[in-house]
Amino acid sequence: MNKLLIFRIFTLWLTLTTVVTKGLGNETKEKLAEELFNGPVLQLKLEIKGKDLEELQRENRKYVHGTLSEGTNVYAEVAVHMKGAAGSFRGLDQNPGFTVNVDKFDKHQTFHGLSKFNLNNSVQDPTYLTDLICSELFRKAGVPASRIGYVQLKFNGRNLGLYLIVEGFNKDFFRKNFGSDSGNFYDGGFLKDITETLDKTSGENPKDQSDLKALAAAANERDLNKRKAGLEKLLDIDRFISFVAMDIICWDWDGYPIKKNNYRIYHDPTTDKMTFIPHGMDQMFWEVNAPIMPGMEGLVARSVLEVPEFRDRYYARMGEIMTNIYDAAALSNRVDGITSKIVPVIKTFNQGQARNVQNGANELKGKLAMRAANIKQQLVSRPKPVKFDANGELVLGGWGPRVEAGQPVMKESTQGDGSAGYLLKIVDKGMCISSWRLKLRLPPGHYEFQATGMSSNLLANPDDKSDGFGIRISGLNKQRGSSSSGSVQLKKFAYPFEVNDQEVELICEMRASRGETFFRKDGLKLVRK
Repeated sequence: MNKLLIFRIFTLWLTLTTVVTKGLGNETKEKLAEELFNGPVLQLKLEIKGKDLEELQRENRKYVHGTLSEGTNVYAEVAVHMKGAAGSFRGLDQNPGFTVNVDKFDKHQTFHGLSKFNLNNSVQDPTYLTDLICSELFRKAGVPASRIGYVQLKFNGRNLGLYLIVEGFNKDFFRKNFGSDSGNFYDGGFLKDITETLDKTSGENPKDQSDLKALAAAANERDLNKRKAGLEKLLDIDRFISFVAMDIICWDWDGYPIKKNNYRIYHDPTTDKMTFIPHGMDQMFWEVNAPIMPGMEGLVARSVLEVPEFRDRYYARMGEIMTNIYDAAALSNRVDGITSKIVPVIKTFNQGQARNVQNGANELKGKLAMRAANIKQQLVSRPKPVKFDANGELVLGGWGPRVEAGQPVMKESTQGDGSAGYLLKIVDKGMCISSWRLKLRLPPGHYEFQATGMSSNLLANPDDKSDGFGIRISGLNKQRGSSSSGSVQLKKFAYPFEVNDQEVELICEMRASRGETFFRKDGLKLVRK
């Protein structure tokens, strides 16, 4: 066989290969993508040369021309720019992250069925595991999330090691997850909430963000009934509750609910509702004992969970996820399956890193199990929420005594005017610290603890501003309420505070060396603001 014939055969083969990778139907592209994400680690080469490399160095977010190679398959004229935020961005002389748009310059070209994907350096997750594990959990919970696989990447001939290949957010992703691809798509950027101007990367009229403004207005509505109706109209509530529940289960401290970071939003034109999408899940499970209702910076997360019905659905959904989706043993097996695929590849170029990845995987398996046990315990031990009357008030009963110093008389009693209440009386000389206490678990919101009390010959320590009698709350990083001493006929106390679905202890306290105090039962109230 002469050289000319060999060349013609090779050219024909290359042409046929190119035809196979172009003009594919959606079903074929989807099948190829699934094989990619579930298959072995790909050996991938990315080359950016000459003026394109210089341009990328000057302006790293601007698309430049590059060439992608996988074995003998060459994808010419792909569009590439650098990616990464404050924690993950790396320069071209390090191990940078890339966004690759395969069809920007050639609209028929795809890579294993994908037209856009990211190459993530995973510098914030040395195990290379949490992004993939968590994205699978989100999808099982019904929340759209990118699929993830692995490649060994060489850039301009330099081995950068193991990378994550992450499905991009584009029309293919929107069609697959929503059945539509023309909706508005927003990038949350770095530490931005929906009250700010976000990057709009898809949809008509890039400057029009009226849908975000409408959602922000609904979330800021003070009337909870109106807020509920507004949020149900604009937001896919079921998906959002699942989104928040899974984010807290995986303890995504850098995600939207807790940090208003690492998220995307798609406005589905077929339902006219908005869906939050997780992104950048490379710092997960740091706190296995973290609360299931932490303080939340994300406006929509905080706003949704302040609505009693939505909050109840949140806890119910978390229970369903822990029962039907989050299986610690199955997740441990999944970790083993991934490491059995990636560790041998890492060994070929860095045995020390391979050991670290394996050790990190073993540590992650322990965290997955501990997080499951902790969440289940929190769900079981969570007290039933208190119920306020139509005016937002709750009369507080069921107080218990506590003595920290001295030997006071503490009892329920009735005054001469017939008012019932709680007495604290000092019978011995010396400092006395005693109180009536009540523990409650309150849903997120603003409250005011109110009390009406009186005192007789109460001698307080003049050097201690908190001495005398008054009210305070334990469990909050907040100063004591105002206090009084001497003989006071009747005084009303008010202690405003804010909580995020947590247990607090309300305290009616006396700190003195002589005298007595009395707190009226009908004056002990909690008011929801």
